[in-house]
Formats: sequence, structure tokens, C-alpha cells
Amino acid sequence: MAIEFKGEKRYEGKRFPQVLAILVVSLGTFSAGIHFTWSSPFSPMIVKNKVRYDITEKDTSFFIIFHSLGTADAIVFGAIPPYVGEITVPVVRDFCGNLPTFASYGGQFFVATIGSFFDVQETVYICVGIPIVMAMLMLLLPESPYQLIKDEKLEEAKTSIQWFQRLPDVENEFQRTKADVKRQNSESATWLDLIKIISNRRALRAGIFLRVSQQLSGVSVFATYTQSIFQKAGGNFGPQYSAMIYSGSVWIANLVCSIAVAKYGRRPSYFLSLLTSGMVLLCMSIYFFLEQFEMANLQSVNWIPLAGMMTFVVTFSIGLSVIPTLMLGELFSASIKCKGLGILMSVFGVTILITSYLFHMLVDLIGLYCPFFFFAMSCFVSSFLTLKWVPETKGKTLEEIQQSLKK
Repeated sequence: MAIEFKGEKRYEGKRFPQVLAILVVSLGTFSAGIHFTWSSPFSPMIVKNKVRYDITEKDTSFFIIFHSLGTADAIVFGAIPPYVGEITVPVVRDFCGNLPTFASYGGQFFVATIGSFFDVQETVYICVGIPIVMAMLMLLLPESPYQLIKDEKLEEAKTSIQWFQRLPDVENEFQRTKADVKRQNSESATWLDLIKIISNRRALRAGIFLRVSQQLSGVSVFATYTQSIFQKAGGNFGPQYSAMIYSGSVWIANLVCSIAVAKYGRRPSYFLSLLTSGMVLLCMSIYFFLEQFEMANLQSVNWIPLAGMMTFVVTFSIGLSVIPTLMLGELFSASIKCKGLGILMSVFGVTILITSYLFHMLVDLIGLYCPFFFFAMSCFVSSFLTLKWVPETKGKTLEEIQQSLKK
């Protein structure tokens, strides 16, 4: 609950229980990050080991596809963002809602680091304890008050609000949440209603656009084939160390840039992130083009691939890295949320599959410069579509977001 103070909203309750809950569920996205990029350190290792694996470099492209086809990742990103959105007040969600995404990139850095020194089996033993700890801690967290009210467990919903917000009196917040859930659940929630109802249609369009534009920037390909890209590009650093530097920088940059996202809003940050990422990718495409056709002596500037990827880390972190996941828990009404998120997760998996296939096909048929050029052009087109299709949700409650989508 918030009160007016000199024209500003000041939150009366406590924030630390909400932040604590976000940290606990972020262990799930940390594990998802490990699963998502384990092939980066291990693909070159597996390709070389013909005795144990007998797998070609082209075969390794299926590693990322198998991950997307599994159900565990869909559960993580289908449950955690809505849970975070429903247990937090706007001020906490704006500044801490990106922690699950930050943890995901932390998992990518973690596996890139230990994967450079251990084999596949040893890495599994190291990582297996993380989801077990998360499962145990999750037993201590209350269910979302939105879900409890939806299930007509009203007293438990009050207890949940009290646990997360530590308010002197939860009645006002309970009645507000109850009214929001009642109104949202009063809406029809068939599959066809995702298209028929204007707020659902706008939410679905924004969600699909965010996921597709994010993946068409090439980020998943870079994350899962970091060592392979640096191996093909050459440079002053070995591919292992380059991959560690890249993934570590992604992790840190996401934490720093999340502050900018919270301050300036979702839409401006996403627009700027796409535009600047496109510029960086275009420059890298030009470098790889000159290198492939030996149009210039690039020996003195062979640090450019690593520098370009490091610059991409910053531009990507401004918005592309965090906003699509953050807005998963904000866009859909309570009545239609499960169906909407199900579609977005399917789109996410299919887009990863397509971009992975395109990357390998374009590299094999044309050269390394081609996929970078394709990703750059995708970023430029998406940057302008952002201004038309992505709503601004900064500082709004879930109900306020729904009302804004109707206008």
C-alpha cells in the first residue's frame, strides 16, 4: 500500500520479504542459465573427443534445440516472472524485478568458468545442488496472494500479503487486490479471447514481439556458441578466456544497466538497446567481411571481435537482456495469464531453434559476417516497432497496466 507524501507515493510496508522471495526464486533462473549455455564451453571439447562422443560441430547445433524443447525451462520462465509480478509492489518490481534475469546470466558465467576447467560429468556434480536448495527454500515461501484469491483462499491471501509486505493493517491492500483479481477474472478467458479482447491482443503482440526481437539480436547464439565464435574469429585471447570475459561482463552489465531500466522505463530502454546493438553488430559484420575476403590486413586489430562482443554486452544489457523476461509477469490479465505465457514460451523456443539453425547455415554457406549482418538488420527494424508495440509499465500496478492496455 502507498500513501501520498509531497506529491510522491511512499510505500508503507516492508520491502525486504519481497526481495528475499525474488532472490530465492532466482536460483531457478540461475540453473536455467547453466542449462542454456552449457554447450558454450563443452561443444568444442565434445567435438574434439571422437573416442567418447563422435559428434560433429554441426551436430552441436541441436544442443540448444533440445534445451528449448524440454519442459523445465518453460516452467521456470512461465512461473517465476508472474510470481514476482504478483508478490511485489511497483517500486520493488521496478528495481528488483530484474534479479531473476540477472541470476540467469550469473548461471551462464558460472558454467562458462567451471566448464573451462572441468569435464561434463564433473560440472554436473557441481551444479546439481542448486535446484535442490531452491526447492527446499521454496517450501518456506507463501503462495502469491493473487493466486490464493483466485482459488478463494481468502484468509491465506491475507496471510500472504502480511508476509510479503509486513503492513500494520492488510485489509486495504487485501480488498484492493481482491477487487483487481475479481475484475480480471470476470473477463472471458478462452483461447480465442487472446485475439478478440483488445487488452489481451495488445499484450500478446507485445510479448511475442519482445521475445522474437530479443532472439533475432543473436543473443542466444552468442551465449551458447561463445567459444566457437571466438575460435572462428581468432584474436589475441584464447576462446576459453574470451568466453569467460564475455559471460562475466554480461552478468555485471545486467546488474548495472537494470538501474537505468528502472529509472528511464521499459520502452525507451528497449528502443535504445536495439538501436545501439544493431550498430555494434553491423560493425562486427564489416570486420568479418573484410577478414573473410582478405580486403585488408587486420592483424593489428584482431582484438576487434572481443571488443565488439564486449560493447554488445553493454548495449544488449540496456534493455534487450532484461525487459522481455520482466514483462512476462506484467502484460496479461489474471484470467488469461497461463494461456498467454504458454504461447510466449512456445514462441521463445521456436525462435531459438530458428536463430540457431540460421546461424550455422549462414556461416557454412556464406561466412561469419552474414549472421552478424542479419542480426544487425533485425535490431534496426525492431527498434522502430518498439515505439509502436511495447507498452510502458514502469511504476504501474498490474491492474493499472491492464487498464492502460484497454485504452
